[in-house]
Amino acid sequence: MSQSRSVRRKFDGLYLGRKERSKLVYAGKLERGFTDADKKRILEQLERLKTKKRPIDAPRKFPKATWVKPKVMVEAEYRAKTG
Repeated sequence: MSQSRSVRRKFDGLYLGRKERSKLVYAGKLERGFTDADKKRILEQLERLKTKKRPIDAPRKFPKATWVKPKVMVEAEYRAKTG
């Protein structure tokens, strides 16, 4: 999993990855449903996992992203897949 801008103390959501064969591939961005307390807790947890290397294989760039090591599992529900 990677984090978008959050580690810089501005929470803009999370970029998610899923395991596909032996790679971690882009699975979407999770932006909604976080309370202020959730955001603070997530920022604190991910701060120590920062990395310069993008851990996911994706067809596009993420210029504002701050990447973290893929060591955190999230449970998220989505109802539709978008581009």
